[in-house]
Amino acid sequence: LQQSASGHDADRRVEGTWPRNAQAVSPRAPASTASSPSLAAAPSSLRCAAAADTSTLPTSSQLRYLDEAELKSLHARLENSPDLVTPPWREFKASWEAAATPVDRRVRPIYGTLTLSFVAQGIQFPVLPQLARSLELGTADLGLIAATTALARLVSNAPAAAGAERFGRRPLLIAGPATAAVGMGLLACSDCFWHMVVANTCLGAGLATTTTAAQLYLADISTPRNRAATTAPLLQSALIGFAVGPAVGGVLAQHLGFSLPFAACATGLLGSSLASALLLPETLHEAASRPRDV
Repeated sequence: LQQSASGHDADRRVEGTWPRNAQAVSPRAPASTASSPSLAAAPSSLRCAAAADTSTLPTSSQLRYLDEAELKSLHARLENSPDLVTPPWREFKASWEAAATPVDRRVRPIYGTLTLSFVAQGIQFPVLPQLARSLELGTADLGLIAATTALARLVSNAPAAAGAERFGRRPLLIAGPATAAVGMGLLACSDCFWHMVVANTCLGAGLATTTTAAQLYLADISTPRNRAATTAPLLQSALIGFAVGPAVGGVLAQHLGFSLPFAACATGLLGSSLASALLLPETLHEAASRPRDV
């Protein structure tokens, strides 16, 4: 921590995310910190001398996003500072790992949303051909209907990424499942070829928006130390969705009709959209605040 001569708290540096028992950085001149209430309240292992030049150090919110090479660079700079006593590299690194390794809890609603999205895709596999046959559509018609979902995803990916960078990830995580739910609802009510085309277009656009925003969100809340643990369940959610979706869709279609699987999935996607609105804060500012040059 550093405090200006006027008595107002300056930008906090090298603190916060580190364990209190980690002997990371301590001042050589404790007398200079005695008059600073903010320094006295800070973890002793991470205090910086008031005379130290910390204007270019990463803030506490940025520390956990450093990779090992950047952390070594930071450690070398602190070692070269005449006003700071810096611990050995291994001890310094252990403090950083303790702060950067835990996985953010916000991944849970993200994985729930992705699983429901993949279940929605999986439901189509056994039900869509039967629905098309009941409407007396041919094989070529069914092929075109299925192609519209993939085409809509292809066209929507780039605009979704641009929108996430401009407006944030949270609006897309709300709008994406809601759009997919509209597509599922339209499939439940479809009675002709063009109804199914429009429904699959909405479904594809919604799924593309959801997947793009979820990937960016996970990138925002992950660190170099936990990135694999944070993003690995993406494949798991896809496998669960493609395993559960066809099974559930086939059973519901056989016993309760072709419309019910789509209606049930639309309800789940609306619930996912509501959960994103209630549980997920925006992370665009976290991506913007990451250190780019330590």
